[in-house]
This record gives sequence, C-alpha cells and structure tokens, in this order.
Amino acid sequence: MILHDCQVLTMDPRMPRASALAIAGGRILGGVDSREDAIASQAHERVGLGGATVVPGFCDSHVHLAAWATRARRLDLGGVARFEDLQQALAGAAAQATGSTWIVGDGLRIREVLGDPPLPDLGRALDDAAQDRPALLIDRDGHGVLATSAALAASGLDIDALAGLGPVWRRDDGSFNGLAREHAAWALRAAVPDSEPTTAELARALREAARRGVTAIHDMDGPGAMTRWRRLEAERGLPIRIWQHIHPEQLEAAATLGVDAGFGSDRLRIAGVKAFADGTLGSGTAWLDPPGADGSGEALLDAEAIADLTSRAHAAGLPVTIHAIGDGAVAAAAHGIARGRTEAPRHAGWDRIEHAQLVPAGAIGSCLQAQVAVGIQPTHLTSDLAAAEAAWADRLDRAYPWRMLHEAGLPLLIGSDAPIEDLDPLAALRTACAPPVAGRDGWPGISLPAEAALAAMTTLPAHAVGAGAELGMLSKGYRADLVVLSGNPLEDPDVEVVATMVGGRFVHGRNALGQA
Repeated sequence: MILHDCQVLTMDPRMPRASALAIAGGRILGGVDSREDAIASQAHERVGLGGATVVPGFCDSHVHLAAWATRARRLDLGGVARFEDLQQALAGAAAQATGSTWIVGDGLRIREVLGDPPLPDLGRALDDAAQDRPALLIDRDGHGVLATSAALAASGLDIDALAGLGPVWRRDDGSFNGLAREHAAWALRAAVPDSEPTTAELARALREAARRGVTAIHDMDGPGAMTRWRRLEAERGLPIRIWQHIHPEQLEAAATLGVDAGFGSDRLRIAGVKAFADGTLGSGTAWLDPPGADGSGEALLDAEAIADLTSRAHAAGLPVTIHAIGDGAVAAAAHGIARGRTEAPRHAGWDRIEHAQLVPAGAIGSCLQAQVAVGIQPTHLTSDLAAAEAAWADRLDRAYPWRMLHEAGLPLLIGSDAPIEDLDPLAALRTACAPPVAGRDGWPGISLPAEAALAAMTTLPAHAVGAGAELGMLSKGYRADLVVLSGNPLEDPDVEVVATMVGGRFVHGRNALGQA
C-alpha cells in the first residue's frame, strides 16, 4: 500500500517530512520526499489522501481504560454545582432503582459542591436522598467519594477499619459522616458489585480510542487489567496496542514468574509498576511541602519507600511510574527513584513521575539525576485552573511547568488520565501548546513548542516502554501505526482525525479515504 497526495511528518530527524508512505507486512517500507518517485512507481495499492497530513499514531500515556469504558453506566455528576442539585440527582436515581441496586455516580467535584466547611450531617442527607440505598458518588479525580451508610455496611468494613485505611469524615459520636478519601475511598469503590467492564464495553472503548487517533495506550488500572485484556484479545482481538502497568502488590508475583517489562504479545505488553506518592489537588490530598492553607495533604509513599520499590522493581526487570502531584510528592519521587535506581536496570523502559503538577525548584536536578521521564496531562489545567489558583496561589510559578521541564531536557509524555479528563489527544495537543493561562497573574509561560508536544504523544511514549526502535516514527522497518489528520497539527490546532491505522491496517476511517 502507498499513501500519497499527503504530507508525512515522520518524527524521524533523518527525513522529517515525506510526500508518500509505502507500507507492507504491517511495517513502513519507506517514505518518499518530493524529489523521489521510485516507490510510487511500483504496482502497489495506492490510497490518495487529498492533501491530508500523516503522523505517527497517538499514544495516550496515562489512561484508566476500564473506568473510561464503564462511565456510561454511571450517574453523570459532572454538571452538579450545588449540594441541593446533588440531592435531587441522587433522589431521582433512587426512585428509578430496583431491588438492592447500588447507585454509582461519577464526575463530582466534591470540595466545590460541599463547600467549606462541609455539612455537619452530610451522611444523613445522603442517606435520605438515596432512600437508604447503597450509593457511592465518586470525585472526578477518583481520590474521594461520598458514600451512604448502606454503602459502608455493604463494604463489610466498619468505620474504624475504614479510617485505618485513609481520611474519613466522622460525626461527633465517631460514626461515619459520608466522606472518604484515598485508600478509604478506594476500599469503598472496590465494594461496588458488577463494576468490572464487560468484553463488549472494553471493545467499544478501544474502537472509540482508535476513532480519536489513538494507536496505543499506557493503561494504569493495575490489578485485574491483564486478565481483562487477555480475554478480549483471545475473543475479539485488540484494535490498538496496550501497555499495562501493574501495582506494587503484584510485583512479587511478577518477579517470581519472570513477567518483566515487554512481556506479552504484539498488542498487549507489560509496561512497569505504578504507585501513588500522594493524592490530588481536587481532593485536597496532594502532598505539599511546605504545607498550604489546607494543610500538607497525604504522603502515601515517602522517598525511602519509593527507593525500596524502585530497587525491587528494577531487580524484577520493571521500571517504576510514580503518581506525584504536589511539590512534596514530586521531590520524594525524584529522590526515591534516584536512590533506588540500579546502575544497569534490567529493562529498556523509563522510570516516570506522573502528573508533576507542582515541581519544587530543586527537583529538576533530582529528576535529571534519577533519569526519569515526566508524564503530564495538559487538559487537567483546563479543568483545575480555578482550583489551582485558589489552593496554590503562593506557588503558581512552579505549577504545571511543562516548558521548564522540557527546556531542562526531561522527556515529557502526554496523556489524558481518562476518565478524569476525556481521552482526546488533539485537545491535549492544543492545550499543551496554548494553555488557558495567558494574561493571568502568577502564571509563568508554560506552553510547549508544537514539535515537542507532538513528540510527547508519539515518539517519546514509545521509548518510555522500551519500544522506540519499532514504534513512534514513520521510518523504514517501523510498525505502520499512524493517524491521518485533516491538516498539519504543527500549524493548525483545529485539525480532525480522518483515519487511524495500526499494524498496516485501518482501524478507523478507511471508507473516508480515496484510491488512485
């Protein structure tokens, strides 16, 4: 097959642009620039692209795909702004529920809806609205929940056991008052029955990702995810590539079985180990150092624990990916990875710090010493702008420092963190290059050059999982994973996806293309 009448952005510095692309056996045979026609003269299927632009396939380097796949099942609370509206939505769902059905809502901005301080008898208000049903209303960042008394009872935990896991809100008499964060919230979420995505839901989600130009994801869902993906791969096949992270509790088993980075099939492989150093801005649990007006947040893993995890992961042939949002967490992650990093890790991937929404002044040197990549989610800024300005007013000069990280030489990886944000690579690209902070007091210049942002969605994510020799560029011998766009994304921020190809086969949009 030859794609022609197009502009190809190869991401290969040896030949950055071409005017045609030859593909065979699922791989790139070569590109043709405007001075050559040798490949184009051969008898191959020719697909004319009408002047479109071809780029390597987008990789979303931070996704919770199972949660994104099941979001349609849940009560959408993204538009709720007042507690009265929440009560009304919950009561409406309860009126339609039958039997002992749980009510599960998602997308709620808990801190904004509750106000400060929260309602003194939040739990009773939730119980009344839910008509004493099990109800779990999940914060949009996943790190906090509102839960009814029936949900706590159904979890099999009492209030003391729940409080031993993470922050909870109690009444004066010590009973549960409806709010839980971090590990306590995750324990309640784990109690929801029938929360696993079906094979059909996963397949539908992957097709939708392909429609948006995504040819690979780095999935962060951890326990249970590989089983789901292997079942889907066996039953229906995988339309895009999946690089799966495991969680620390799976590390010992992986080491015993020899399941290291890159283990798997052509479409499904292990990427590394994902762990949490802190919480989030929205839940007020990001680890701040020095503490902010609301306190210091939650330190879930300190530098010593991260060093230990890094050392054990490297011994098993796995890189680490550390969730770190606050400046205290980012510093701990950088120091911990540097201390735990072995001189010659038995893996080809990159250790990573994910999110890095606040980076302390001295942490960039530590990040360079630790040889980490930094995963960023540009559209978080769009959603969290007001919250960041309110909570981090004294440190906005170090917030979302994408350009600073790039200019320091740290490789950046762009993802969505779906379903917290929508899985939309073009929106991420636009936001990375033109963030919504121009002219706002306290913000530094944080935009990325367009070429750097595109690399953070194509070439660099492939290197991060040790696949940079076969993915992320449109060069001879590389796998033919690509996206056809309506225009040049380096020049026009409002381009659209026309077609998506994985392994030399169109997985979206083939009928939209011409032949010549």
